[in-house]
Amino acid sequence: MTAEMDKQDTCVLFDGRTIVVECVFHTIVDYRVIAENMRQACAGPQLRLTVGSVERRHHDGAITTKSFVNTDEEVEVVAARIAGMSPKPSRVTAGIAKVSEAAKVWGELQRIQDGGD
Repeated sequence: MTAEMDKQDTCVLFDGRTIVVECVFHTIVDYRVIAENMRQACAGPQLRLTVGSVERRHHDGAITTKSFVNTDEEVEVVAARIAGMSPKPSRVTAGIAKVSEAAKVWGELQRIQDGGD
């Protein structure tokens, strides 16, 4: 497959279907527990794929997450499920990812799964 075909396929598959969710947690719970709980909260009945990151902010010690969720569910449904998880996030923002951002994330994941460079 050419790079142009890969880009086009990514847009067709993920355009308007990738939700980006960012959360802030002020908790002493281990970041690995939060990562697992986020994965489970993202996994609704129409989930195709999810990837994300978990980091600790240095200035206040809060744990931040950013997840890309490929699904046919509504943004509000996914956000509500995440907002209701335990430990409860202090802040949840969710919206449809820009096509370019979704293409970059899913393209990078595909590159890694295909074995590298």
